[in-house]
Amino acid sequence: MINFELMNSDPPSVLPSRTDPIYDKDKAPSKRDKIPEFGAAVWPIRFFSDNPSSHDLRIKWNGFPAEYREHFRLATWALFNLPMPAEILAQLGTRVVSRLSAGRIYHSAVDWRTLAKWMRANGIEHVRDLDEVALTSYATYLRETRRLDRGTMGNHFMAINRLWIIGLQIPALELREAPPWLTGSSDDLLPESRGEAGENITDPISTPTISALLDAALAFVNMAGPIVDAVVLQEDIKKHASLLPERGEYGANKRLAQYVAELRESGSPIPLKEHRGRRIIDAPYLALQSGLSVGVVQNWALTKSARELARAAGEVVHVDLGDGKLAPLKVPLSRVVTYRRLLETACFITIAYLTGMRPGEVLALESGVLHPSQRGGWMLIRSRAFKPVRDDDGNHDSRGRTRAAPWVAITPVVQAIRILERLSPLSGLLFPSKHHVKNAGRSTSPNTISRGIQFFIKYVNASGNRRIPDDPLGPVNPLRLRRTLAWHIANQPGGLVALAVQYGHLRTAISEGYASRVRNGIHDLIDFETARSIALRLSEMSEAADAGEEISGPAAFRLATALRERNAGFPGLVTSQRQASLLLSNPDLTIFDSDDALFVCAFDRDTARCLSDTEEAFAPRIDLCHPNCTNIARMDRHATRLRLSATRLRGDAEVLPAPAAERLRIRASELDQVAQMHDEQRRAIGEYDDSAG
Repeated sequence: MINFELMNSDPPSVLPSRTDPIYDKDKAPSKRDKIPEFGAAVWPIRFFSDNPSSHDLRIKWNGFPAEYREHFRLATWALFNLPMPAEILAQLGTRVVSRLSAGRIYHSAVDWRTLAKWMRANGIEHVRDLDEVALTSYATYLRETRRLDRGTMGNHFMAINRLWIIGLQIPALELREAPPWLTGSSDDLLPESRGEAGENITDPISTPTISALLDAALAFVNMAGPIVDAVVLQEDIKKHASLLPERGEYGANKRLAQYVAELRESGSPIPLKEHRGRRIIDAPYLALQSGLSVGVVQNWALTKSARELARAAGEVVHVDLGDGKLAPLKVPLSRVVTYRRLLETACFITIAYLTGMRPGEVLALESGVLHPSQRGGWMLIRSRAFKPVRDDDGNHDSRGRTRAAPWVAITPVVQAIRILERLSPLSGLLFPSKHHVKNAGRSTSPNTISRGIQFFIKYVNASGNRRIPDDPLGPVNPLRLRRTLAWHIANQPGGLVALAVQYGHLRTAISEGYASRVRNGIHDLIDFETARSIALRLSEMSEAADAGEEISGPAAFRLATALRERNAGFPGLVTSQRQASLLLSNPDLTIFDSDDALFVCAFDRDTARCLSDTEEAFAPRIDLCHPNCTNIARMDRHATRLRLSATRLRGDAEVLPAPAAERLRIRASELDQVAQMHDEQRRAIGEYDDSAG
């Protein structure tokens, strides 16, 4: 229970007037963004964040009921300007910060707007009239009418806590009573917990969708050269058009006439462009080609003789672009912007998925982030992290901080970054905002890149050469890429060797990109997915063993032990990071299997032949699996898969040349022998008692 009698903060000496800015310009994290006046109808609050990819959040006061608007306006001003008193902060716990970030301030205001609308609907005349009974009723409304989950309701509670504390700092805003969940327990007011939170409840993208999406993105990255050249041409045209003309441009008209005559003599067309449904002379392009100013060319283009020449010998400027499949061989120069957008989106998908970076971290990447790895093989990305960064007072630092452990960049990621450095050589940011006037120094927003992914999918599907299937769990968005990578790495299908090798390489690359003691970045998410996959497989195999399936192999005893004791340290379903850590640290439960695997890996780091002597890992290296490893076990289902694989190999051998066919038949015989060995050595789970170890 909070002891509010300890509260001794002095109220602010001066409250804002209607024309005062809501924050001191000299203290604002961003010097690029305008600070709104206190009385403005809309408060754009991006000035409070120096993260290049931060959302352009705006608090719109017309959405608040008029009778409470000024109360919440002043309270929101206090969120920016009045840190929470130290004595209150100490009692609320370590997860509470003295000053909120721009995003949390915005969401607090949105939560207050919900409260204000409920108050008006329930006849509460003033904010100060909120008491324990009213707030308990409001909690019931959020839980039963709005049906909010526990985490979202907790955010509403915290916003009201802030409102109460602000009232202690500014007497004019004082509430009648403290919220009931602040002075007592909140468990009776909140819905039951689902056990998972944050990224753990984000749905991974389905395998067919992410496979086709990444394949199309890599295709764009691989054919980027002509698109980049076309973009560079466009940038050169813009740069030339912005140059001031030489003084007087003596003889410019004569030189232009001579250049046009040379075009005619060589049979080259007069360059045109589409403009509002008409074809007109492309003055900026012609100015660059002739070396004259745009003004001189535009004046000539308006003459009757120029228009007649354009009709008789003009042609829209086209540039070489693609492979004729995903992108046409040639497109009008004016349409290059579309393919630039597609290429930038493809680069984002490649970087975000193949590194596991958060969307905001990708969007904040800058030129020059690639550095060679001292361990050889990889390039490393030294960039800023934002989400976990705190200042000396424990508050969120929107400037971010260079990560102590860099991200690893495999070859496609390096290609994508190099492409982006060429596309935006002067901006610094790899994904600069296209609205330079209002967004100077800012990157493309997460919402814009999300729309870009949807546009990319529609374009690829419309091309007729590829198909990205719809995801059954909803639209693909940037947040889901990170979770999907972790899911696929943790659920490597051991029987699908090529895919297992690729994800195995990626896990290794990510692991070696960090100091072994630093398990952060995407590691925590991979570990969570790995633990959840293990728990699911243990449950399935335990049910199969209870139904009569038997076990064989050098690690059969450890597998049987795990199946018997799967519920000893966890309930059989991983729902939290803590449970994941407990499961992965228990060598008796780290059992790896998949629907396509030909064996079970009862993983033991000390005896795993897939790991080097110095390598630390929570999971096996599927790409280096050794058939004589003592960690291998099998159940009847794996023997069945071995025989099915042998049958498929013999069928393939029937249509292949003799040498290849013979290799397949030999491999099929080996699989049959392993299946036969399982039949001879298998035992029921009950036969593996303690003495069997």
